[in-house]
Amino acid sequence: MAEPSEPPRQVWFDLDEALRLLAALEDVREELADGQALTLLMQVEVQVAALHR
Repeated sequence: MAEPSEPPRQVWFDLDEALRLLAALEDVREELADGQALTLLMQVEVQVAALHR
């Protein structure tokens, strides 16, 4: 299956998905301030990939 050339115009999350993504983003924000950006970026990537399944 070919990858889409552009991101979707709308994305829908159920409440649990949205809360997990929000928690991951909050963790990233905190860790960026502490200097561990790469580790947290990988965690967000995992969450975003899970939402696309």
